[in-house]
Amino acid sequence: YILWGLAVWFLSKQAKSNGQLKGMVFLLSAVAFLISFFSMFIGSFLVTSYSSVYFSSLTHVYPFFLGSMLATIVGVRQTTSLVKQLDKIWDLRKTLVVFGGGFGFLVLLTFFVKFTYLFAYLIGFLLASLAALAMILAARVLHEKTHHIQEPKIISFLADTSYAVYLFHWPFYIIFSQLTSNLLAVLLTLICSYGFASLSFYV
Repeated sequence: YILWGLAVWFLSKQAKSNGQLKGMVFLLSAVAFLISFFSMFIGSFLVTSYSSVYFSSLTHVYPFFLGSMLATIVGVRQTTSLVKQLDKIWDLRKTLVVFGGGFGFLVLLTFFVKFTYLFAYLIGFLLASLAALAMILAARVLHEKTHHIQEPKIISFLADTSYAVYLFHWPFYIIFSQLTSNLLAVLLTLICSYGFASLSFYV
């Protein structure tokens, strides 16, 4: 993350306009995505344990660059032309369908794709990332459609704690999965992850 921040800072010094900066970030993100994705894809056939590709920063970072690519075309603080067009084309129902479709697909992957499957490392994580991108895009359009509505507190809470939960969940799951059943391990992981995430963000 530090290296990426430095890279974007360097590009911002070279770019002559916001549009040029977005284009440069998009291209750099695309190259980094391809390197990372194919490192995981090829590496999955070469390792004796999938943990080495799962925990490698090089192979597991490509969803980050997909998100970076999406950010350049949908915007964060500023609304891009793509979002404005989708805001006109999609009604509220279609926006929610896209969001729900991405969420539903992630749920299916949760139940049918395990970390012990080669499929997960070949395209499973890629499919999950694309589903998440669809949800992010739909949420961005939904934000434009409902800017007059105050965000529900539960959504704000999930947004505030999501990254910390991402950091906390795996160590907790490894510990609890060794001590109890998978279902109970997941429940305990959720409780502890959100508990510690809340402490780290709000305290």
